Amino acid sequence: MSVKRKTLEEFLANVSINGEIMKRLVEHIKIEESRLMPEIEEAMEKLSLGKPLDEKDISILDNALAADPELLEDLLIAVFLTYTTFESLLSAKIGRTINHNTAKNRFPSDPDIRRATIDLISEWAINNPVKGRIRFSKEMISLLRIQRAIRRSSEKMGEIVERIIYERLRSAGIPAEGFDKHVSGIGKPVDICIPNCSEPKILIEVKFHNSHGTKLPKDADEIESLKAEVEKLRQEGKNIVLVAVVDGAGWFFRKSALKRILNAADAVFQLKEMDDLIKYIKSIFQNR
Repeated sequence: MSVKRKTLEEFLANVSINGEIMKRLVEHIKIEESRLMPEIEEAMEKLSLGKPLDEKDISILDNALAADPELLEDLLIAVFLTYTTFESLLSAKIGRTINHNTAKNRFPSDPDIRRATIDLISEWAINNPVKGRIRFSKEMISLLRIQRAIRRSSEKMGEIVERIIYERLRSAGIPAEGFDKHVSGIGKPVDICIPNCSEPKILIEVKFHNSHGTKLPKDADEIESLKAEVEKLRQEGKNIVLVAVVDGAGWFFRKSALKRILNAADAVFQLKEMDDLIKYIKSIFQNR
């Protein structure tokens, strides 16, 4: 088995943010225009100032959520409430776990979910730490919608990198399957299998982060767990190589997690080394 080790210093000296990724990321940024009617805007302005809603306001918002569940995003923006906090508060209010997408799907037919949503947003608005500091306006809503859209799209960056690598492999004549496919004997779905996922010879995991956070140590956990499962398959006579394609500026802040990946994977490549990755894969098949 061909092992390609990389030192921490070598990795950090070769980090790339890759313009192709950023260009393709823009394609995933989807921003919907706000469809606020004047009466809805008035109710939302009250919320942004932490003022209580009257029954007329509640009725307006209730009808609006039933007709257009996507209004939820504007309501949350108006009181600076995140989706994750909203989900926790709504779950506590109704006594069962529910996420924002499920809530939105229920809005047209479930008045109880709509009312619980309006009530918790009203309660949050009264104690909103930024109430009154930022004047409510369509421009403010548009700006915050753009911010959220960019944040959501950035979560797709790993998928974009997987797609780029997959396309490079296929263009080089290397058979591959992706994405998030299940492999027998492996607990979690695998990003890319070569030549296929039913009888893989090479498993490729992709970890790209331009920001840093708790996800990076979890990525190291995943790679180490995957390596342990690969070792078990090797003991059964299956000669599988684990390759990691890792890059992004976020790893500067998570060097300990990066070291674990560098030590666990049989080979680690960065985005500037796609030609080397292709040569490495072809050499493995030539030697078998």
